[in-house]
Amino acid sequence: MKYKIGLLSAIAIPVTSMIGSGWLFSAQLNAQAAGNYAFAAWVCAALVAMFVGLCFAKLCMMFPERGLNAKCVSISHGKDFGMVFSFSIWVGLLAMIPTEAQATVQYLTPFIKFTSLYDGSSLTYSGRIAAILILAVYL
Repeated sequence: MKYKIGLLSAIAIPVTSMIGSGWLFSAQLNAQAAGNYAFAAWVCAALVAMFVGLCFAKLCMMFPERGLNAKCVSISHGKDFGMVFSFSIWVGLLAMIPTEAQATVQYLTPFIKFTSLYDGSSLTYSGRIAAILILAVYL
C-alpha cells in the first residue's frame, strides 16, 4: 500500500511545529528588550531561516527519501554529526509539548477570573494542575 502526502499535509506538519506560543512570546519579549529595532532582528532571522530552508530543500531534491529531516545532516556533514542532530530534533520535539501546555495556561490566565493560574514568573498550584490537564489533551 502506497502512502502519498498531499500539499496541505506537507505544509501543515512543519508549520504546526513552528507556530505555537514561541513566536508570540518571542515577539513580546523582543519588543520589550529591543524596542523598535526588534523588527530588524525578525527580518534578519527570516533571511537566515530562508537560506537554511533552501539548503534543506536542495538536499531533499537530491535525495528523495523518507525521514530526510534527520538524514540531511548525515548526508551533508557525516554520520557522527547526523546522529547528534537527530537526537537534538527528538529532544526538541519532546520539549515542545509541555512548553505549549504551559504557554496555553499563561494565555488563559486573563480569561479565567476565578483563579490565578500564572503569577508572572511561574505557574501556581492550580496552574500546574491546569497545565497537566492541557498536557493530557495535547498528548
